[in-house]
Amino acid sequence: MDVFDIKSEFALSVFQMEPDLLSVNCDGRFRRGYAPDLIEYNASKGDVVVGYPSIRHLVPEGLFFDEEFLREASNDQEEQKRRVELLKSKKEMWQSFFKAFDTVLYREDYRLHLQVYDLERQRDIQLATLLTGIDIDREHDGYVRQLACLSLNASLKGNVAVLGFYVGKILHEHVEVEKRKLTPDTDHKSVLYNVVRFTVIIEGLSTTEYRRRMEEYDLFFNFLQWWFLPFDCDCEYAIKERNHPFVLGSGLTLDYNTQF
Repeated sequence: MDVFDIKSEFALSVFQMEPDLLSVNCDGRFRRGYAPDLIEYNASKGDVVVGYPSIRHLVPEGLFFDEEFLREASNDQEEQKRRVELLKSKKEMWQSFFKAFDTVLYREDYRLHLQVYDLERQRDIQLATLLTGIDIDREHDGYVRQLACLSLNASLKGNVAVLGFYVGKILHEHVEVEKRKLTPDTDHKSVLYNVVRFTVIIEGLSTTEYRRRMEEYDLFFNFLQWWFLPFDCDCEYAIKERNHPFVLGSGLTLDYNTQF
């Protein structure tokens, strides 16, 4: 998962991290220019490093460090080296001290994010249920349930290329999309209608598994056609195997890895 442009709170919610188990190090706003919000995380220990300023970054440094401390030893290399090590240890001490406060504040921020996300999810489920008439929480077909949640996104309606991307993500398979124009009547060839064909690429299915998958996808693609494609556009779907050699008597399935 690429988390470079994702807020750390959202990334942690995807990883299902519990707020009360987090131990947070705030690495400072400076890191945000070349690092993600969530710089490091350890799911087992709950250790998190985020690109947010710590409280210690907001407090004047003069309260903890003398700005002339290193300059006073500029002519003595050994003394300057000793003072650098001393400043480093003091920095680690103050960082450890403020870590407890940073952790408490970040936990509350993360907990608020989870509450807002849950409210938004409930709102979207209610709106999608009203729009499609499907009770998303009770819908037994997981593919339809995920697709119904996308029904609120108006930009998907009729966008065949993007729909192909979402179909592949929902089915967890590689999907190819083809759009064609067909004539319903050979005597009136000027009359055309659109057909969108989704081809799901799955290797190594037996005849029984192929039939089961075709039946399993039927409700999903019917819902897709009804809610996401124009009324004058037909929807077809198929499951294909690309790499199976055509050898008679070696597990061939018509319209899957065999065509006449």
